[in-house]
Amino acid sequence: MNSLSTVDWKGDAEVIYNPVGSEFMFSEHEFNSNIPRILHFNITPNKNLIATIHALKGLRCKLRIIGRPTEEQFALLAQNEIDYSWAENLTSDEIVEEYNLCDMLCFPSTFEGFGMPIVEAQTTGRAVLTSARPPMTEVAGQGACLVNPEDISSVRRGIERIVSDSVYREEIIASGLENAKRFLSSAIAAQYAQIYHGIVR
Repeated sequence: MNSLSTVDWKGDAEVIYNPVGSEFMFSEHEFNSNIPRILHFNITPNKNLIATIHALKGLRCKLRIIGRPTEEQFALLAQNEIDYSWAENLTSDEIVEEYNLCDMLCFPSTFEGFGMPIVEAQTTGRAVLTSARPPMTEVAGQGACLVNPEDISSVRRGIERIVSDSVYREEIIASGLENAKRFLSSAIAAQYAQIYHGIVR
């Protein structure tokens, strides 16, 4: 499903995002700073799993990968001695549970049409690391640690900061929860209503 709609009226185009699913809700969670569970969505090249693997080398964590890694990625996980697990073909309920169980989302994507995992993680109340490039910056607002997805050291520093700096971590989680309100179905419906009212005037 596309994550945005384009409404053309009065010769202007206005982008309206699709709402975050109602199944995603805030979930209380105590961050495990000793061995954080880091969630990474998808294994396609733009999702940048290889950079995540390199960035995690030597760090105590559990990497949870959604999608079956490629043979190259499996080999790299073993080479870097990453503690990981993976899953695929998850139901909606199972995806929600992955957010509930994780400590943070690692989403250093090199290219996205939108980046809905950012909003889903923020809505759940999880720390988010993502790329300092659009559209991730626009989607995340102030509620994420922004890194250079093509610089492994930048990704690593971001992960380490979220894990070690509890004040910073709580700040981006709180900002993420506030930012995610933009994507609630009620907020999106209000945007459509505003446009429709403008059309019929």
